[in-house]
Amino acid sequence: MAGLEPSAALSALRGNERAQAVNALFDRFLRRHGHRCMPEAEFLVPRWAEAPEQVMEMIQGYLRAAPGFDPAENEARQCRQREETQALVESRLNPFQRAAFRRSLASLQEQVRVRDNGQHYLVKLFMPVRRLIAELGKRWCNRAIPALLRCWKRRARFTSAWDRRTWPRRWERWRGK
Repeated sequence: MAGLEPSAALSALRGNERAQAVNALFDRFLRRHGHRCMPEAEFLVPRWAEAPEQVMEMIQGYLRAAPGFDPAENEARQCRQREETQALVESRLNPFQRAAFRRSLASLQEQVRVRDNGQHYLVKLFMPVRRLIAELGKRWCNRAIPALLRCWKRRARFTSAWDRRTWPRRWERWRGK
C-alpha cells in the first residue's frame, strides 16, 4: 500500500474483503473528521470526506517512515521535551516570576485549546455552506457562463462590424483630412 498512488491504495483497500474492519474505521474517521483538510479556511480545497485520498496519503507517509517509528512514542518524547524545557525555564526564575510564568503558560495553553476547538467546530459548521456554494458554482458555470459567452460573441460581432464601418472615417479625422 505504501508504494501505490493514494487513489490506487484507497481503491485496493476498499476492494479487499479482509479489510472490512479497516474500511469501517476509515469511514468512521471520515464521518467524524471529514470536514477537515490542510488549509481549512480555503473553500476551494476539497475536504477529506470529498477527497479521502488525502487521508490515505498521510497514512502512507506513516507507513513509509523510518522502521520502528511510533507516533505515540514520538508524541510522548515531545511531551517530555516540553516538560524539561518548562522545568529549565522555571529553575531560572524567582518564586514570584515562576508563579506568573505558570499562570501565563496555563492561560496560553487554555487559549490555544479554545482556538483549536473553535476552529474545528467552525469548519464543521461551514461544511454544508461550502457544499452549497460549490453546487451553486457548478450550476452557475453550467448555465450562466454559456449565456455570457453567447452574449459576448454577439457583442464582439457587433463591435467588429462597427469598427470596420467607422474605422476609415476615424482614421481620416485623426490624420486631419
